[in-house]
Amino acid sequence: MQMSNLGTRYASALLSIALDENKNYEYREYIKGILKVLEDDKGLITLLESNNLDKDEKKNVIDKVFASCPYASIKDCLKVIIDNNRAHYLEDVLKDFVTLSNAKDNISEGYIYSASKLSDMQIEEITIAI
Repeated sequence: MQMSNLGTRYASALLSIALDENKNYEYREYIKGILKVLEDDKGLITLLESNNLDKDEKKNVIDKVFASCPYASIKDCLKVIIDNNRAHYLEDVLKDFVTLSNAKDNISEGYIYSASKLSDMQIEEITIAI
Protein backbone atom coordinates (compact mmCIF):
# COMPACT_ATOMS: atom_id res chain seq x y z
CA MET A 1 0.00 0.00 0.00
CA GLN A 2 1.33 3.41 -0.98
CA MET A 3 1.11 5.93 1.85
CA SER A 4 0.33 9.58 1.20
CA ASN A 5 2.83 12.11 2.45
CA LEU A 6 0.19 14.11 4.27
CA GLY A 7 -1.45 11.01 5.72
CA THR A 8 1.90 9.74 6.87
CA ARG A 9 2.66 12.94 8.79
CA TYR A 10 -0.56 12.78 10.79
CA ALA A 11 -0.26 9.00 11.20
CA SER A 12 3.35 9.29 12.40
CA ALA A 13 2.38 11.86 15.00
CA LEU A 14 -0.42 9.64 16.29
CA LEU A 15 1.87 6.60 16.29
CA SER A 16 4.39 8.53 18.36
CA ILE A 17 1.68 9.21 20.94
CA ALA A 18 0.55 5.57 20.90
CA LEU A 19 4.13 4.41 21.48
CA ASP A 20 4.68 6.97 24.25
CA GLU A 21 1.56 5.61 25.97
CA ASN A 22 2.66 2.02 25.27
CA LYS A 23 -0.68 1.41 23.52
CA ASN A 24 0.31 0.74 19.91
CA TYR A 25 -1.79 -2.43 19.71
CA GLU A 26 -4.81 -0.79 21.37
CA TYR A 27 -4.71 2.27 19.11
CA ARG A 28 -4.29 0.08 16.02
CA GLU A 29 -7.28 -2.09 16.90
CA TYR A 30 -9.45 0.93 17.70
CA ILE A 31 -8.47 2.66 14.48
CA LYS A 32 -9.29 -0.49 12.51
CA GLY A 33 -12.75 -0.18 14.07
CA ILE A 34 -13.00 3.45 12.96
CA LEU A 35 -12.03 2.41 9.43
CA LYS A 36 -14.80 -0.20 9.51
CA VAL A 37 -17.31 2.47 10.59
CA LEU A 38 -16.14 4.76 7.77
CA GLU A 39 -16.36 1.90 5.28
CA ASP A 40 -19.87 0.97 6.40
CA ASP A 41 -21.13 4.58 6.59
CA LYS A 42 -19.75 6.74 3.79
CA GLY A 43 -22.14 9.43 4.97
CA LEU A 44 -19.88 10.23 7.90
CA ILE A 45 -16.99 11.25 5.63
CA THR A 46 -19.41 13.19 3.42
CA LEU A 47 -20.69 15.01 6.50
CA LEU A 48 -17.17 15.81 7.74
CA GLU A 49 -16.19 17.08 4.27
CA SER A 50 -19.35 19.17 3.93
CA ASN A 51 -19.17 22.93 3.57
CA ASN A 52 -22.58 23.15 5.28
CA LEU A 53 -21.06 22.56 8.72
CA ASP A 54 -18.42 24.69 10.37
CA LYS A 55 -15.40 23.19 12.10
CA ASP A 56 -16.97 23.26 15.55
CA GLU A 57 -20.06 21.41 14.31
CA LYS A 58 -17.83 18.80 12.65
CA LYS A 59 -15.84 18.36 15.87
CA ASN A 60 -19.13 17.91 17.73
CA VAL A 61 -19.96 15.13 15.27
CA ILE A 62 -16.59 13.52 16.11
CA ASP A 63 -17.39 13.81 19.82
CA LYS A 64 -20.81 12.20 19.39
CA VAL A 65 -19.80 9.42 17.00
CA PHE A 66 -16.74 8.49 19.04
CA ALA A 67 -18.13 9.30 22.50
CA SER A 68 -17.04 5.93 23.83
CA CYS A 69 -13.49 6.24 22.47
CA PRO A 70 -11.13 5.51 25.38
CA TYR A 71 -8.22 7.28 23.68
CA ALA A 72 -8.45 11.07 23.78
CA SER A 73 -5.43 11.35 21.48
CA ILE A 74 -7.30 9.61 18.67
CA LYS A 75 -10.25 11.99 18.94
CA ASP A 76 -7.84 14.92 19.20
CA CYS A 77 -6.09 13.79 16.02
CA LEU A 78 -9.43 13.56 14.20
CA LYS A 79 -10.24 17.08 15.36
CA VAL A 80 -6.87 18.42 14.20
CA ILE A 81 -7.60 16.93 10.79
CA ILE A 82 -10.94 18.78 10.81
CA ASP A 83 -9.30 22.03 12.00
CA ASN A 84 -6.88 21.83 9.07
CA ASN A 85 -9.65 21.18 6.52
CA ARG A 86 -8.27 17.72 5.75
CA ALA A 87 -11.38 15.56 6.28
CA HIS A 88 -10.98 14.18 2.76
CA TYR A 89 -7.68 12.63 3.95
CA LEU A 90 -9.17 11.04 7.06
CA GLU A 91 -9.29 7.47 5.76
CA ASP A 92 -5.77 7.81 4.33
CA VAL A 93 -4.44 9.00 7.69
CA LEU A 94 -6.05 6.11 9.52
CA LYS A 95 -4.89 3.53 6.97
CA ASP A 96 -1.38 4.98 7.11
CA PHE A 97 -1.47 4.71 10.90
CA VAL A 98 -2.36 1.01 10.69
CA THR A 99 0.44 0.45 8.17
CA LEU A 100 3.03 2.25 10.33
CA SER A 101 1.76 0.59 13.50
CA ASN A 102 1.95 -2.85 11.90
CA ALA A 103 5.48 -2.14 10.68
CA LYS A 104 6.50 -1.10 14.19
CA ASP A 105 5.24 -4.43 15.53
CA ASN A 106 6.62 -6.37 12.54
CA ILE A 107 3.13 -7.42 11.42
CA SER A 108 2.15 -8.26 7.85
CA GLU A 109 -1.48 -8.30 6.82
CA GLY A 110 -2.93 -9.93 3.74
CA TYR A 111 -5.76 -11.87 2.26
CA ILE A 112 -5.99 -15.55 1.49
CA TYR A 113 -8.33 -16.70 -1.23
CA SER A 114 -9.31 -20.33 -1.17
CA ALA A 115 -11.85 -22.40 -3.08
CA SER A 116 -12.68 -24.23 0.15
CA LYS A 117 -12.73 -23.34 3.82
CA LEU A 118 -9.30 -23.57 5.41
CA SER A 119 -8.87 -25.59 8.58
CA ASP A 120 -7.44 -24.00 11.71
CA MET A 121 -4.27 -26.05 11.13
CA GLN A 122 -3.87 -24.69 7.59
CA ILE A 123 -4.37 -21.12 8.78
CA GLU A 124 -1.79 -21.64 11.52
CA GLU A 125 0.70 -23.08 9.02
CA ILE A 126 0.24 -20.07 6.72
CA THR A 127 0.64 -17.67 9.63
CA ILE A 128 3.89 -19.35 10.70
CA ALA A 129 5.22 -19.40 7.11
CA ILE A 130 4.79 -15.67 6.73
